[in-house]
Amino acid sequence: MQRDEMARLATVADAVRGEHGRRIPEAWEPPKHAHLLRSPAAFLDDTMRKLSDDGMGGDPLPWSKCATTLRLRPHEMTVWAGSSGSAKSTMLSEAMLSLATAGRRVVILSLEMPAYAVAAKMAIQAHCNRHPSRGRVEAWAEGLGDTLTFLDLTGDLEPQDCIRLVRYCAHELGTQHILIDNLTKVISADNEHAEQQRKFMAQLHRTAIDTGMHVHLVAHTRKPADDERQPPGRYEVAGSRTLVDLPDNVVTIWRNRAKERARADGELGQAEKHDLVLNVDKQRHADFTGLLGLHFDRSCYRLVGDYAERAAPMVSV
Repeated sequence: MQRDEMARLATVADAVRGEHGRRIPEAWEPPKHAHLLRSPAAFLDDTMRKLSDDGMGGDPLPWSKCATTLRLRPHEMTVWAGSSGSAKSTMLSEAMLSLATAGRRVVILSLEMPAYAVAAKMAIQAHCNRHPSRGRVEAWAEGLGDTLTFLDLTGDLEPQDCIRLVRYCAHELGTQHILIDNLTKVISADNEHAEQQRKFMAQLHRTAIDTGMHVHLVAHTRKPADDERQPPGRYEVAGSRTLVDLPDNVVTIWRNRAKERARADGELGQAEKHDLVLNVDKQRHADFTGLLGLHFDRSCYRLVGDYAERAAPMVSV
């Protein structure tokens, strides 16, 4: 730099200091997030916690084969996606029931089905009985207490009303898991609504991060030509890419309809084939991605790990 240019800059700097005194010009003030610039020592405890993680952090799903592969960690968001009739709501009602039975605070926003209908299916799942007595159902409901809460509303919910409700559940009810079933009752999955989807997903994910809740969102998949032959991937979720880019986890659910048709036709040798497959296609904070096959215990709307296994009641019978 030339000497006269350096002198000119020094003069300008002196003028600025003289004019503003001790007040720093606005353009020179630290940026909004400057206080979050930290050295590794500042978050050493969190780093060591991550290094010692054995895959058992967070809450488990009710199926043993998922115990070390797919966990429901706090501060995260999971999108569960499947085609219409893929049994995703049935699967998730068992998952939420298992969490509530274990003492976790769970809220369910089932906007497609009345709350009493979801509760009725859960009562069957809890008792492993299609027709539990009123006394047993009453004792089961009282035993759950405030650990399981339903939004008694069917129909559409405005995006901002949904966000406010999720935040209320976190702050006022101490909710640890909240299930929104499903996205299309809150915002359209059409591509022309991509920006609305992005804003909603960003706010929902931010709420999970800020509150420590695990947010579960049900979505639909497009129906590709080979839908009946293999589980869909995350990029087959209907809507914009933000639906799968923003969440921490994306799990698609695939129902083996070919097996069901073969069984209906009397074909033998179908028992060992999986009835339902979870495709863990994204898990940002864990190593596992892949397929987890499950079987239906059709007597009680439950899932089990092996075709010969039968579901056990979640309550004393």
